[in-house]
Amino acid sequence: MKSNLFMALCACWFYLSGKILFGVSQINPDRDIIIVIILSTVLVYHFSQKPLQVKKEKRKRTLPELTLYILMALVIGWLVIGLDERYFIFFGALGCLSFLYNSLTFTRVKFLPLRSIPLLKIFLISFVWASIGTVLPFLETSDYHYFQFVIIFLSQFFFIMAIALPYDIRDFYKDYKNNLKTMPGVLGISGTKKLAYVVLSIHFVGLLYINYSYALVYIPVAVVTYFLIKNSNLSKPNYYYIFFVDGLILLQYLSFYISEKFIFLK
Repeated sequence: MKSNLFMALCACWFYLSGKILFGVSQINPDRDIIIVIILSTVLVYHFSQKPLQVKKEKRKRTLPELTLYILMALVIGWLVIGLDERYFIFFGALGCLSFLYNSLTFTRVKFLPLRSIPLLKIFLISFVWASIGTVLPFLETSDYHYFQFVIIFLSQFFFIMAIALPYDIRDFYKDYKNNLKTMPGVLGISGTKKLAYVVLSIHFVGLLYINYSYALVYIPVAVVTYFLIKNSNLSKPNYYYIFFVDGLILLQYLSFYISEKFIFLK
């Protein structure tokens, strides 16, 4: 639960990073949007780690736990309905995509989880996170070129891919046993790290195009990201990935915030 809450905070920081990149950070984030991001992230990560089981004998969750998650889902639904139609469509589409990421097992019917499709897992995760960090802030803009939006989206997409690939390295044996084909299974661990370096470089080049000044302050974050990818392996403890690798999302936000507020004043 603690790791899920941390990931929820990471989602908020990533959204706030997007607001800075789109130049709308002066607009205070909608409280309802922040609450939806937090609760949705907690729910999605909880159920992606433990696929739903409807068979009574397989259910491991306690009644208070189930009650809590039902209440969270109801709050999300209530808040999303009250948002602008664009946000309703956005959260609805991402919610369906995230829910289908893992399998939903009934007594006689089993849906194919999207993550079981070979090599799709890393792209799906990157797409969902990049959407939170770019599409949501973009909806708050009044005048922005779509080409610039695409550049920001791709840059943040490749950033998430760079820090998600170490998770594929961590889960290599587990994914192999589950017959799930991921990048380490195709490229090997060394090849997966090289791919992470490539997409990290693309992310940085995109950031140079978006805002050259921000990119300069961002260099230390890129260097730390490189070394965390380099040192990732099968034996690293979970906190290495959850708090150090995912913590890079916080470092990115702090880098953009410092650039905007204290160094490169507009």
